[in-house]
Amino acid sequence: MRKLILLLLVFSILSCKQEKETSMILIDYENLDSINFFSENIFKSVEPTYLDTNEGKILSSAIYLKIKNDKYYILDKAEPAVVVFDHNGKCVIKLSKTGRGPGEYTSIRDFNITNDGNIEVLSPMSKVIRYSPTGELISEIDLKFSAYSFIQQNNDSYLFFCGRKKDSVMVNNTIVTTNRNFDYIKSSLPMTEFLLATYDEMNFSASTDSSILFKHVYDNNIYKIYPNTITPALKINFGSKTYPQELFHVSSFSQAYDIVMKITAAYTRVAFENLDYLLLYIAEEGVDNNMSYLLINKNSGRTYYQKFPLKSSVIACFGAPVALTDKNEIIFIAEPVLLNELCNKYNILSKLDKSKLGSNAGYVLLKFKLSK
Repeated sequence: MRKLILLLLVFSILSCKQEKETSMILIDYENLDSINFFSENIFKSVEPTYLDTNEGKILSSAIYLKIKNDKYYILDKAEPAVVVFDHNGKCVIKLSKTGRGPGEYTSIRDFNITNDGNIEVLSPMSKVIRYSPTGELISEIDLKFSAYSFIQQNNDSYLFFCGRKKDSVMVNNTIVTTNRNFDYIKSSLPMTEFLLATYDEMNFSASTDSSILFKHVYDNNIYKIYPNTITPALKINFGSKTYPQELFHVSSFSQAYDIVMKITAAYTRVAFENLDYLLLYIAEEGVDNNMSYLLINKNSGRTYYQKFPLKSSVIACFGAPVALTDKNEIIFIAEPVLLNELCNKYNILSKLDKSKLGSNAGYVLLKFKLSK
């Protein structure tokens, strides 16, 4: 657990009529000290919520979580559906509207929950479909651009990640800001255009300081977005695992594949932040395939890092973290049988009720409570 070496480049950011100072954190990835991440030195307890996901409500591994109004909203991208659970894990509604008719979608790229509980899904057909809290169709709004993920910035505006496509609106800019009716306002954060920039993943996450974190798979910076400003908040030096520049100038996916299969390159797959911590889930792909958890204490500068092989039982069970709450809880959604096996390996999991982790059990939402 070494101290983070560099905190520099102080930016003055004017947001909400208050001046905010943000320090850019520099991470030297290949020199991080490894520790036992799932240990009682980092977490003081684990609180399980047993989700009602049996009887046809099984979740896939491609899941994303939002917490709103004391409910858990889970996007299952593989089905695709949005499943809503109450705080006890009972399934309240399953929004599954696959098809090509009104209010239907062929897949879901991203989703949002409004303050009044409406469910908004981003369709690959360049539209946002809005449903009531009980799943009734409210509206379908066509976008004037193609988007891969989105987030509600405040009551009056949304942010969309638009990848590499050029059109009359975004003109090769990564982020598009719209009003609440999804009318275009502005574009920002220019990005070098290349074939692989269209990466279908979650790019935004909300922070507890009213900012939005943004990341892109081939950009080693993580940005903080305020209403009027975008600034780098973290930069990772992946060293020998940095993607080579030749990858960004290929003319086909087969050329890109040939390059990647000869190297091991790393990128940030998931990023979350609250007032005290920054949490990253980092992937290595190519010759070697690994996943890493990296937690940064922003107050002390300490880092907590551990790498696992992609096919390890830990990654198969936990996968990517799905949230970092303002209560300093890291949330995972775990497969019950694999979780049962890990209970014998990690003391922090030993108090879980193993009788609820059999082959017929539902998935388990785990809140790992950080020791401050």
